[in-house]
Amino acid sequence: LPDVVDALRRHQPLLSFLLAQTKELAKLELNSSERWIILLDKISQRLFPPDSDQSNNPRAENNVNQQLARAITSQESISTNEKHPTNINASSSNMKWIQARQQQAQAVLLQSLLRLQVVQDTLAGLSMKHDLQHEDSDILRLPIPVLVITTVNQVVELQQALTHVKLVAFDTEWYHHADAPNSRQQLCVSTFQLAFVDSNQTFHCYIVDIQMPLQQDYLFHTRNLIAEIMESSHCFVLGFSVGHDIPILEQFVGRQLQPNLLLDLQLVLAPGNDSSRLPSLKTCAALYSHIPLCKKQQCSNWGRRPLSRAQQNYAGLDAAILLYLLGEYHVAAEP
Repeated sequence: LPDVVDALRRHQPLLSFLLAQTKELAKLELNSSERWIILLDKISQRLFPPDSDQSNNPRAENNVNQQLARAITSQESISTNEKHPTNINASSSNMKWIQARQQQAQAVLLQSLLRLQVVQDTLAGLSMKHDLQHEDSDILRLPIPVLVITTVNQVVELQQALTHVKLVAFDTEWYHHADAPNSRQQLCVSTFQLAFVDSNQTFHCYIVDIQMPLQQDYLFHTRNLIAEIMESSHCFVLGFSVGHDIPILEQFVGRQLQPNLLLDLQLVLAPGNDSSRLPSLKTCAALYSHIPLCKKQQCSNWGRRPLSRAQQNYAGLDAAILLYLLGEYHVAAEP
């Protein structure tokens, strides 16, 4: 044990990360094995980030557990960079291990979420058939008007409204910036959509407009809002295929995000929980509705302002439908 402690002290970034994650997990209503499952997932994400090289590293260890041990005990095993302080390349053979940790962590988060009475009450009041299907429409539609946020006061009011919320769904829309200096910066976030149900069982749907150029104080508050939501330790965050959203949000926020209670509904709804067969959002909606989810606006111009009414409805529904899908999943899973 003294040798392990001494090794951890020599790798302060990794030690700080482990201590911070352990402290956050202590706030959750989880048993020790559930906390360990989530911690393993966070460690694998830290050591093997999505942009790490998974194919051009012939010397990568075949056993990911050996790499984790080396990360703690060997100075040469860790390469430090600005975005990922402890970044070890993952070989392709390790990806199954990483995916398994991710799948286990998502299952634990889902169970923890569904144990909350307030979440059960929220999901019980949602029905795709009654809320999203309309006789005069051949596609799914939002049950309420979406509110587009463009001022600092609106951002602050939204933050206050989220104070006691235990579950929020999010999505993003983005566009290509042709004049960006490199390919990574060519993808720019256009909107950040949120949907949640408050303590009065009132449904809310917002579109936070973050397309440049905007006033600096608005951008400052918006970046804080996004980081506060994504890194919350009291509110579960529901997304879909979040691996596409997080890097774009990180580019806008200006730093790496550390989500605590992020649940990817795409993994939850994957056939047989098989992460190699990930369904589209439209396919997931078809599981619980004979009326399709229209994706026509997906390829519209999200860099142009003002947004059309069709774009607003599309963007808002992409976030709102996640709550409904989770509700339908919960009902179907009940004995």
